[in-house]
Amino acid sequence: KDDDRTLVFVATKRNADFLASLLSQSEFPTTSIHGDRQQQEREEALRDFKTGKAPILVATSVAARGLDIPGVKHVVNYDLPTDIDEYVHRIGRTGRVGNLGRST
Repeated sequence: KDDDRTLVFVATKRNADFLASLLSQSEFPTTSIHGDRQQQEREEALRDFKTGKAPILVATSVAARGLDIPGVKHVVNYDLPTDIDEYVHRIGRTGRVGNLGRST
């Protein structure tokens, strides 16, 4: 669906940039956020993700803290979380408010 969003978690800022670039080059509209991004860049990335311009967001766990974005239907753990708390935080980005979601 047009409003479906996929949030991909990676362990490092470098992986966020690499994977977002790889997916974009493969014609999957993708953006990324991490701690090295300026505030304006993060806001633009989140806007593109929320509007569907880039329905895939690659993020580090720290950068995604506190995000509540409707329409996240799939969370992908590209890099494994460091512990159970991080895993629970990651998968909690989907299936919110009684909606269904998937975690891989």
